[in-house]
Amino acid sequence: MNTFKKAAAKVIIGALLLGIVVAPVPLNADVVTTNIVEQKVVSDITPDGVIVTGEATKDKVTMYGRLYITVTWKKEDGGNAQITGIKRAWTTDPYMALQSTSWSASRASAYFYDQTHHTTDSVKIYASEI
Repeated sequence: MNTFKKAAAKVIIGALLLGIVVAPVPLNADVVTTNIVEQKVVSDITPDGVIVTGEATKDKVTMYGRLYITVTWKKEDGGNAQITGIKRAWTTDPYMALQSTSWSASRASAYFYDQTHHTTDSVKIYASEI
């Protein structure tokens, strides 16, 4: 019994010293920490058909807060949504500052920079998510 305890202790100490102990790692940080948090929708009936417009807000979790982007979009006669512009991009992370934004009909992005830790991050929203 005493020999077993010594052998088990040697195996555990050896594993710790060699770094064999494995910690779980998140699969994909974007998938886990990013989601559409709010949507507003307005429908208009015109002679050409129904036009649905709205806003969608997406967020992304960072180390010290969240990054946000709000876009405007439209959808005509049951077609796919098209992004028509960026309404606002902001952060609650005290270290991050908005660097730039860009958008097209299919996606919009907001890029942020952290001057303290010298790192960048971004939040993107795709028309297919709306």
